[in-house]
Amino acid sequence: MSENNGSKDMKGATDKKKISGACARVIDKYTEWIVFAFLLVISVVIRIKYAPVVNNNNGLTDYNNFLGPWVEHYRTYGIVSGLKLGVGNYYIPYNVVLALISKLPIEPYYGIMAFSAVFDYIISIFTYKIVKLIVSSSSVKSVIKDKEIKVFAMGLTLLPIMVANSGIWKQCDSVYTGLILVSVFFLLKRNYRLAFIMVGIGFTFKMQTIFILPFYVLVYLIRKDFSLLKFLWIPIIYLLGGLPAILCGRDILSTYTIYLHQTELHRQMCVNFPGIYHLGMENYNLFFWMAFVLLFVVFAFAYLRIRKYAEKMSQVDWLYLAGWSLFTCVEFLPAMHERYDYSAILFLTVLMLFFKRKLLIPVLAMHVISACTYSNCLYGAVPNMKLLAVVYFIVYCYVTYDLFKSLESEGEKKIEKQSPCENQY
Repeated sequence: MSENNGSKDMKGATDKKKISGACARVIDKYTEWIVFAFLLVISVVIRIKYAPVVNNNNGLTDYNNFLGPWVEHYRTYGIVSGLKLGVGNYYIPYNVVLALISKLPIEPYYGIMAFSAVFDYIISIFTYKIVKLIVSSSSVKSVIKDKEIKVFAMGLTLLPIMVANSGIWKQCDSVYTGLILVSVFFLLKRNYRLAFIMVGIGFTFKMQTIFILPFYVLVYLIRKDFSLLKFLWIPIIYLLGGLPAILCGRDILSTYTIYLHQTELHRQMCVNFPGIYHLGMENYNLFFWMAFVLLFVVFAFAYLRIRKYAEKMSQVDWLYLAGWSLFTCVEFLPAMHERYDYSAILFLTVLMLFFKRKLLIPVLAMHVISACTYSNCLYGAVPNMKLLAVVYFIVYCYVTYDLFKSLESEGEKKIEKQSPCENQY
């Protein structure tokens, strides 16, 4: 009996070792996918947890004052009559989303959060696709191991700026930023039609999509490999975006001038954003047009500086130029809000995370400054805007310098790789 018990114990121990070994091999083989799934679940749980947070004495008024009442508008009047009457200052596609949310048997904040969160994950997916495209189609290597790229891409969804924007604030900056990222993905593949269609769709959800337009102008001037007519996709899609309201009976003029009225709401050079105009240039009437002149000068300088490197620019350079263009617009345009640097931060974070670790300090500074301005709106913590504006401008200058320096270095490297016989005579 004792021998039988001993053999059973030995067999049980052996089975346990086999099971343990098999589990270890599975975990080792699928470590990245396990971490990916963990990050996915955590990011979803966090967003669901924060979705009901809509009341705070110091802030969080956007849902109570705007988004929530807009959904109630559609619950009261229905989708057709609601679109005909119009509500809020967002363009029609986002209103259609709010109208559909009004028909769901859930609290509106869950639907609003979920719609923005979908684009959080689109940002993650297309970050992965862009990085894989760059790594597979050029000699550029990611600082992240190939099999870990998906994990870090999913990790973006846990960035405080993303959680705060879609989860806590119920804002939709991830929507147009995600569509801009999709657009840049198609640009890198030189599928310009889809690139401009994505920009057009983004523009129908948020006017701040125009921050990417100077980048596309630079691409057109530098590459000269697509027709200027491609830009027409943007107004075409904008016109199409207004059709649901027009078909429901809304006036054409009031439909297509929504963004025009939006620009008249805030006659300030900076609206809770630490832009350069906090440094003694707050007078809206005096500095409004100067802002556009300054922006034009900056991009004209960029074009003159970049064009000689046109044939030497890598896909990482184009991604860098896109992030810098977004950053430039939000730094120099008037009436910027605290959330309008969302796309610039996301682009530069992706660039830093996968290709340019030298941007770690500047990108971290952007995240910290963004957290300060978010805290101002969400929790009433008032930061020193002049100080933040100085730091932000220093960060912008560094990013600008590094971009041009990188392009110059790339150009020199490619010249060195030419045949040594070329320069003998």
